[in-house]
Amino acid sequence: MWTIKNRYIVLIGALLAQVTIAGLYAWSIFGTALQMERGWTADQILWPYALAQFVFALSTLWSGRLVDRKGPRSALLIGSILYGSGLALSYLATAPWMLYITYGILAGAGVGFVYVCPLATLIKWFPSKRGMITGLSVGVFGGGSIIFQRVISALLVNNTVAGTFLRLGLISFVLIFLGALLTNNPVDYVKTAAVKSQQDFTTGGVEKRRRTGIGEKLKLRKSVKYNHDIGGVIM
Repeated sequence: MWTIKNRYIVLIGALLAQVTIAGLYAWSIFGTALQMERGWTADQILWPYALAQFVFALSTLWSGRLVDRKGPRSALLIGSILYGSGLALSYLATAPWMLYITYGILAGAGVGFVYVCPLATLIKWFPSKRGMITGLSVGVFGGGSIIFQRVISALLVNNTVAGTFLRLGLISFVLIFLGALLTNNPVDYVKTAAVKSQQDFTTGGVEKRRRTGIGEKLKLRKSVKYNHDIGGVIM
């Protein structure tokens, strides 16, 4: 797999993936359409979104580790498959419980795998502009929901809810997949383990220093006693 060396291309790729998953927060458009087209109740349309939010948060535990081990591209590729297929397979959902699986679990997990990548990657490319990058990443994610509200509304004009799910899934997969191809860590980035300072204030560190101090005191006492004994013999 190739490596992108231009940090501004990586910036575009990472933010492209970030803005795409913000479509999750445009669920209210789908919810209203499902109520009108299929007569589903407010409680029925609430659970797919609520479950997606829960799975989103839970999946970041695994996606964060994957980014640390394999880099952002692997997590983004997995996220593109999960999120895109979750939306596309919602095309087949004829009952609320089916959306729990497709939108709630698959799409929610896809968001979790994508979400951790842009910020974690971009601060490596722009180490002196961490604040700007953080603000940009969060801002793009928030603004993406507004963009996709318009996109979904436009798709619903000429398509059923099922057809809109399918088209949005395909669009999202392509955008995140493209973002993944443009995103990687810097070539010279080396993950280094945190080095403990001499002032280690953990419980283990404090206990270690205590034992070391006691040992040094005992050595000092033995040395003083030995010198005293030698001095008495000489006298």
